[in-house]
Amino acid sequence: MGLGVAILVGLMLSGVASSWLVIAAITVLAGLTIMTGNPAPSMLLLAFTYGWFLWILLDRRPSLWWLPFASIGVLLIVDWKRFFRVILPAFFRGLATVSRSDSPDPAPVLDRWA
Repeated sequence: MGLGVAILVGLMLSGVASSWLVIAAITVLAGLTIMTGNPAPSMLLLAFTYGWFLWILLDRRPSLWWLPFASIGVLLIVDWKRFFRVILPAFFRGLATVSRSDSPDPAPVLDRWA
């Protein structure tokens, strides 16, 4: 969650992102993670942040279109087991928990949610 917040703040300070949108995204998604103990909102914050960052990268540097795909490929090769066995199950279990309004978990640790 810290990485997503840092990237959003960086985009805001560079003038690329509006402050109200950054503050709203951080407040809603980070707040939900902290209040519910559910890792899914922080994962959505990261997805939103990475997507926005990649959109800006591709808009301003179209010649670097290959960079996000290469990065994702390397990450999946290096850590594919954890991605499919821990991260994706934790994300979907977290979303299911939010939709059922289950009681919060005091510590949003991915390995416990997987």
